[in-house]
Amino acid sequence: MDSSIVTLCVGLATVLTSGVVSSVATYRLNRNKEQTFFMRQKAEALYLAADEFGRDVGAHVVTFFPVARGEIDYNQMLDLQIANPSKKAQGGLETMTMLVHIYFPEVQPHLGGLLASRDRWNELRAAHKAAYKAGEGVGLVWVAAFQSAGREIDLSVKDLQAAIVKSARHYAGASAVVKRAQRPADLRTKGRGKTT
Repeated sequence: MDSSIVTLCVGLATVLTSGVVSSVATYRLNRNKEQTFFMRQKAEALYLAADEFGRDVGAHVVTFFPVARGEIDYNQMLDLQIANPSKKAQGGLETMTMLVHIYFPEVQPHLGGLLASRDRWNELRAAHKAAYKAGEGVGLVWVAAFQSAGREIDLSVKDLQAAIVKSARHYAGASAVVKRAQRPADLRTKGRGKTT
């Protein structure tokens, strides 16, 4: 076989192979980029839904304090709640639950903790309502209980949000970004000698 034909065949094979490899690599990179963007959007939506849920429950808890202090009656408190309904711009609990179940199952224990805190709040509300009807719904004991429940829910929301951030960074490969952001500080300290 003529060497020029062999050279031509090798050249064509190289061009064709590099074109196929380049196409496959480009496709995979674009797919990964799109998947990362998609998951980041879902994580942001989940974070905002958790924040909204926490704010809504917190606003609900706050309406009980004047009742527990004897400043307003139970019906006035209900009027306050009706006048300031929760605004589910981010979907609230429904969106939060859906996103966790579909996209972020590793966050489920943290969502479970928040829902348990919410259930304890609902039990406290029911106990307070029964006590209020019996004439025992006013006092510092109730104020302290409402403060404790509000703190517990707030901590549960923060715990869930921290888990969402961790999960989002995992999906987005952002741990490398965090490491790069920390690197300049490390380099500044390594280049310095001890001064006495």
